[in-house]
Amino acid sequence: MVSISTVSLVLNGRDEGRVKAPLAALVREKADELGYTVNPLARSLRTCRTRILGFISEEVATTPYAGGIILGAQDAASTYGYMLFTVSTDGKASEENEIATLKRYGVDGFFYSKMSNRIAHVPESLSEYPVVMVDATDHENKVPSIEPDEFMIGYDATNRLIQAGCKRIAYVGCAENMIAQDGRLAGYRTALQEAGRAFNPSLVCNVMNYLFLEKMSSIFKNFFKNFFRGLYQVYSFRPLASGIPSSSRYFATVRREMEIPFSVSFSPRRRSL
Repeated sequence: MVSISTVSLVLNGRDEGRVKAPLAALVREKADELGYTVNPLARSLRTCRTRILGFISEEVATTPYAGGIILGAQDAASTYGYMLFTVSTDGKASEENEIATLKRYGVDGFFYSKMSNRIAHVPESLSEYPVVMVDATDHENKVPSIEPDEFMIGYDATNRLIQAGCKRIAYVGCAENMIAQDGRLAGYRTALQEAGRAFNPSLVCNVMNYLFLEKMSSIFKNFFKNFFRGLYQVYSFRPLASGIPSSSRYFATVRREMEIPFSVSFSPRRRSL
């Protein structure tokens, strides 16, 4: 005879040092023969934990890189025996409604994601839960976060254009207060320096999101239409990216005879987290 407590310890993975190895192996063998599987609902009633995590995205689910972000979170959660519930929000009221819904399902913790890397405030309604910020930084630096390497994004993008033979590479940044701006510009400048090229401030401009296409066209038509060989965009383009986190990053190699912006061909590049 084997006691209920012994079986419970073994099937819940808490038998090491408590149950002899041969007996634990026998319990697992019999459980497999009987087709026993853990009932998550029954376990949650006993432990008061559902092993469910909520992923709150601010329009992230509609951006090109959202799939990789959410899939990565899902794979990690599954590895540790958790399930991921994902919701997308489009404003303060919507966000609070989704948080309330996830709470009703008894989630154990939250991922709180923004559509582009920025300083953000975690909602007060999440203050009593474990939270990890995704593509964002807590304004008080109290909440752990997962962020892209902004320096390497700028550095790798610039090197790609250098290797493609581009001679005059422009940096179009964002005039809004974004974490990405300083890191990417530093990466751009470092790549130029390592390639033996002087940094030219006249090839750098910062624009608001909605002004990007207008500004890009102005650069080519009014200043560099006879000389430009390449353009490097390190900027969150809202109409295409819905705002990353997740945001899209694009490379364009532009020939002099092309009409800007209509003939520019963009190819998206995956960024590293």
